[in-house]
This record gives sequence, C-alpha cells and structure tokens, in this order.
Amino acid sequence: MNAREQIQKRLQDTNALIAQVENAILLPENRGYSRSLAANLRTLNNVRKSLEAEFLELAAIQEQEVYRYTIDPEMLPSLGGIAEAWAAFEKLFVSIYSKLTKEGLPGVLGYSYCFSGSVGVVVTLPRIPEQHAALLTGNPVDDASEMVFDLIESKRVNEIARMLGPQPMEAVNEWLDVHIQHKYGIGLEWDSDRQTKRRVKASYEQLATLQKNIVETTTETILVKDGDLVAVNSEAKTFKLNCDDGEEIEGTFSDAITVKQAAAVPSRYRATIIKTTRMIVPKRQKPESFFLAKLEGFNEQSRTIQ
Repeated sequence: MNAREQIQKRLQDTNALIAQVENAILLPENRGYSRSLAANLRTLNNVRKSLEAEFLELAAIQEQEVYRYTIDPEMLPSLGGIAEAWAAFEKLFVSIYSKLTKEGLPGVLGYSYCFSGSVGVVVTLPRIPEQHAALLTGNPVDDASEMVFDLIESKRVNEIARMLGPQPMEAVNEWLDVHIQHKYGIGLEWDSDRQTKRRVKASYEQLATLQKNIVETTTETILVKDGDLVAVNSEAKTFKLNCDDGEEIEGTFSDAITVKQAAAVPSRYRATIIKTTRMIVPKRQKPESFFLAKLEGFNEQSRTIQ
C-alpha cells in the first residue's frame, strides 16, 4: 500500500468513526455521555483535517488536481442516483477536455475517499502526459475546470456553449438532467497546488435554470455556397440548393426571393446562408436550420455574379 492509499484508508476509517459518534450523540440513552462524545468528535474532526491536508500535499507533489464533489439532496438519496450523478459528471469533464485538446483524457477521474456531513466524494484529476503538455498553449485541465465552474455559476454560458459545440454541451445537459430529476443540489470545490482555486454551490432549481439557458443556446455561421437552386416554395418560403461541394441545403427565406427579386428554378446562384446550430437537439428535430439571406445569379457566359 503506497502513501496515498494509506492516507485514503485512514480518511475513510476516520470518516466512518465520525459518522458513528455523530449518530451516538443523537441517541437518548447517551445523554449522560454527551460531553465525552462531543470531545471525541472534535478530536476526530481534527484528525480528519490533518489527513486531508496530508492528502492535498501529496496530490500537489504528484501534480494532481483535486475535486471535492458534494451532492445536496432534498430527501434521502438513492445509491443509484448518486452513482448516476458521478458517472455523468465524469462524462461531461472528459467530453470538455477532449474538445479542448482533441485527445482523450489521460485516465479517468480517480476516486479518493468519501467524507461525512453530506453525500460526497473526493476525486483526483489525472496528470497531463508530458508529450501532450508540450504541445498545448495552456493547461486543458485548468481550462476545462474553469468552464465547469463558470457553467455551474451560470457565467459565460453562451460563450462556452459556442466554444465547445453540441457534443460536450449534450454531456453537460445529461449531467444536469440527473441532478434535476433526483432533486440533487451540487457543491464543488477545486484544490490545486495546496490551495483552493474555486468553489461553488447550486440548488437543483438553479441547475434547472442553467439547463433552460443551455437548451435555448444556438450558434450562427455564415455560409457562401455556389450551386443549383432546384426548388422554391413561395408560399411556405422554403428552398433547396444543390451545392457544388455536394451538400444539399434545405431551408427558409424571407426577402432573398420576392416578386421583384424572383428566382428561376432550376438555375445557378451564389447563396449567402445563415446556418443555425442548436446546442441541445429536442427529439424529432434537426440540429441545424438554414436561412437564405442573399441570392446572387450567375452570368452564364462570363461565370461572374450578376
């Protein structure tokens, strides 16, 4: 058993003893021993603080980040719900890290020990391999962590969503779903190099508001496409363009095609299209929509825009 495993074992044993003493204090038959039990509890809490400091020191030496993840339930939580929340959190962190680095996380979030006072667990974030760190302009574990905390605090939600794109944000949405469905609040603390970098606490109602904001977030991209306009429905205001690059785009329009600016079908055009991408895609809906902003016809002899 290495040094870290020894500290983890002592922390687990100490937390188990703290829970036993806390329960003993509440028993009516132990009222006569309340002072001695309280003294034992203080001693055990001091031991735990000392062991936690040792754990953080060892994590700093090993260049590991530490998360203290707390579930704050409205009622007695289920083991399945707790496991589901932690698994969803790991998935979202890996997804964000992978988006930032184009690489998978070098290992999984490491379980360290549980702590009393709430349903919680301490996990360690894996060290970045030296060959990866040398290629990066920043620290992706730090960047991913900052994004996680900003999202929980409802900061930079639109900016982060647009930066990460649909897949990582879907992982965030799934994690929020678990907490909201089980009515679990969240407490998260991030320790790095012997100090607490950030901490946040949010109720499940606050997480539900965050989820609503994420679901409503979209990104817009301007596309300029050359191709054949093959269909126009002037009543429904829809169009279809077969692009020269092989893409087929169907969408809507407003002023790009009018009575005065009629479009011939089929005919070649250069189309300026606004592509809107949803971060979270509702069932039976497409993730992207296209709006025709501008349509320019070609002079077929000179192949120039008219």
